[in-house]
Amino acid sequence: MLLLSTPGVGQNINNKQLQIRIAPLSLIDPVSSVIQLGIQKQFNKRLAVAVDYGFKYLSFYDPMDRKDYKYSKTRAELKYFIKLKNKSSVTSVSPYLAVEGLYLPQKFRKENEWIFKDQKDYKYEYSNINRQVIVANLKFGKEVQINNNFILDKYIGIGVRKLTITQNAFGEVESIYDKPVDLPSGSSLDWRNGIYYRPNILIGFKIAYVLNKKEQ
Repeated sequence: MLLLSTPGVGQNINNKQLQIRIAPLSLIDPVSSVIQLGIQKQFNKRLAVAVDYGFKYLSFYDPMDRKDYKYSKTRAELKYFIKLKNKSSVTSVSPYLAVEGLYLPQKFRKENEWIFKDQKDYKYEYSNINRQVIVANLKFGKEVQINNNFILDKYIGIGVRKLTITQNAFGEVESIYDKPVDLPSGSSLDWRNGIYYRPNILIGFKIAYVLNKKEQ
C-alpha cells in the first residue's frame, strides 16, 4: 500500500522548506499524459503550498480520433501537516491533509462526426472542440523522507470533476444517428455541448528534491 509508514532515517521532514517535485505516474496517463513538474514551499511545520504544471507528453489512447490535440495540466495544493501524538523530534514520516485544484484545458478538432443538440442529431464536416476540466480534491497523504535530499509524497483522495464542452461545428446536416455496437464507453460526451459533473478518485505519488531546509 502506498500509505504504509517507512522507517525513520534521522531527520524531521517538517523542516524542509523548498522542494522541486515530479509526478512519475503522469507520464503514463493513457489519455492526457504530461511531464509534470512542480515546486512546494513550506512556511512552517503545519502549512505548505505546492504548484505543479504539466506539459503535453504523449497520448497513448484516443478512442475518438482527436486531431491537433492540445492540453496542459495545472495543479495547486494547500497542505496541513498533522501533529502526531507522542511523535518524537526525529522522524521520517509527516502525514497531512490537503485541498487540491486541477485545471485541464483541452482543444482538438474532429472530422465527419456527430453533434447532438436541440433533441436532434447532426452530422458535421468538422468541429473545433474545447473541453475544460476543473477538479477539486480532498487528499490524505504522507511525506516520507528517503534520505537527506529526497522525499516520497504518497497520497489518496476524492473529489468532484466539472467538465465543460463547447462545440464549434461546420457543415452540419440533420440526420439520424445509428449508434454502433462498439461505441467506446463515455466518448459520446465529445458529441454534446454542456456542463457535466463526475466523482473523482485520486491515488498516486510524487518524488521531491529538497533545495534547502529551515533552520531549527
